[in-house]
Amino acid sequence: MSCGCPAIASNTSSLPEVVGCDDYLFDPTDPQSIKNKIVELLSSDEALKQAQKHAHRQMEQFSWDKSAAVAVSAMQLVSRLERKNKTVWLDISELAQTDAKSGIQRVVRALINEFLLNPPNGFDVKLIYATQDNPEYRHATGFLAQTMNISLPDMSEPPADFKRGDVFYGVDFCPGIQSNRGGFYKELRESGIEVVFLVHDLIPVLHPEWWTNNRADQKGVITGFEQWLNAVREGSGVICVSDYTKEWFKKWILENSFEPQGRDYFISYAHNGADIANSSPSYGVPENWDMLKAELQTAPNFIMVGTIEPRKGHADVLDCFEKLWQQGNKANLLIVGKTGWLVDELIKRIPLNTLGQPEDIAEAALFLVSPAARYITGQVLSVDGGMAM
Repeated sequence: MSCGCPAIASNTSSLPEVVGCDDYLFDPTDPQSIKNKIVELLSSDEALKQAQKHAHRQMEQFSWDKSAAVAVSAMQLVSRLERKNKTVWLDISELAQTDAKSGIQRVVRALINEFLLNPPNGFDVKLIYATQDNPEYRHATGFLAQTMNISLPDMSEPPADFKRGDVFYGVDFCPGIQSNRGGFYKELRESGIEVVFLVHDLIPVLHPEWWTNNRADQKGVITGFEQWLNAVREGSGVICVSDYTKEWFKKWILENSFEPQGRDYFISYAHNGADIANSSPSYGVPENWDMLKAELQTAPNFIMVGTIEPRKGHADVLDCFEKLWQQGNKANLLIVGKTGWLVDELIKRIPLNTLGQPEDIAEAALFLVSPAARYITGQVLSVDGGMAM
């Protein structure tokens, strides 16, 4: 949407907040509903134009500076200016050690950039991390130098020096480290330090079946996330990434007796940004981009972006497109994302039982221009994983 592309989305979870108009929502459990929405857009140039205009208007509401500003407001930092040179400590323990390039970590990178470039008034911003072997939070000096592409005169990573009036903000989701530090977060809070966590979602406790089919393992998923929530509730409050997540968080902690007792505990939300340039995106195109671009320009393209996993609905969308293709529709479905978990049956629906890679097309093209293809003339080579077989 931030690129001006029309977007249609599920009418559940936080997506209606993002899309901002019921006209572009469908029932994610019904392939016919998905198909109808696609056909609706493809059948009317005017509908496409209106969807593009709406996308431009809607995305103006989502930016990383607004995300940071809402978080700052929720933390009530303005009222904490009684001491100069206070610090917002950003816990990036997961990202500082392993960049899995997941959706959560893209959010973390974007928020890091925003806080570092535009720190809250009256506050310094410092990046910190801990490890399972070393529970003490330390300055993430090496990560800072790499992320900001700067040379620092002192590359040491001393322990974080928390002081009254500071803010600890757990922007990264690192349960292996944070889950065992509930007592430490309580000590920080009782020492006059605001302790806040960013809650990206509650999927592990609401839908453990999306992670594993094994019931015993599902219990383990729930238990692990509850341990993290136990640590989180020792803080001062949470900021969720959507109003939907906020309401589910309030509902879940109340129903499961996780609500902090005898003290104030705030639950707020701040939408993630949609300004791509400020979200630390990946760059570049495959070497055979010109060929791919020419192919994609022959028909409308629908793109799904995200790790391929059950909750994303790839199988339902594929059901929908198979119906469209059977009816002669030439629209392309592009799936951009890493192969996740519990998608073996979905992969089997692709004739070669694997997802195509840009290199597959590039290598076919290299073959045609190599000496090995010197006796081939006028041949159309179908590189589609067998979809046309």
